[in-house]
Amino acid sequence: MLGRDHMGQRYVHYHHGKGFFAFATDIKALWSHPDVPRVLSDERIGRMLIHDRASNEGETPFDGIHGLPGGAVMTVGSDGSTKKRRYWPTHARLRAAVRAVNESLSALRLEKHPDKTFIGKIQRGFDFLGYRFGAAVLKLAEATIGKFVEQATWLYEQGRRERGKAPLLGAYVRRWLGWATGGLDDLPRRGNGRVRAVPTLSTVARGATPPSSADH
Repeated sequence: MLGRDHMGQRYVHYHHGKGFFAFATDIKALWSHPDVPRVLSDERIGRMLIHDRASNEGETPFDGIHGLPGGAVMTVGSDGSTKKRRYWPTHARLRAAVRAVNESLSALRLEKHPDKTFIGKIQRGFDFLGYRFGAAVLKLAEATIGKFVEQATWLYEQGRRERGKAPLLGAYVRRWLGWATGGLDDLPRRGNGRVRAVPTLSTVARGATPPSSADH
């Protein structure tokens, strides 16, 4: 049985040859065996140059020489069969996906906005286009409600100071409510095994939304 520490600080390399199995912490030590190949792999080098490590985690630039990933163990049977398993979770695939996204954005000359970026498990929920997406619920994002209250408050105060601008608040609220509910209407209920929409306009009403200027 071979094992590597969960942080991957100590390397473990191995070669599974015909009739023998060799392993060492250093690749040069493997070459002390005359039957361990010393041939570079153009394909593997190409994947490393583009940082495509997720396709075959633990590979080396040499044909026939492999590396055991961190936080993993490998057993070698008497018949020469091998079996790997992880005893420590890894975020290598997530890091590879994030790297691929960043490289694609860089190629398109785009940047992630610091206030509109979420990297992690989607089961925790995430904000997108003003809505909060969860495992079973779609609702308005807290930031969306906060911006609505802020803008409506400003229009209300402006309408109190200037008579001609009083109708602006009512028009803004109607447009905003049309947009907000437009993304929540006609969605299937959770009883069908799909996402349930939960409009949070009552939350907006409790969030100190100013009264319509039409009432003044």
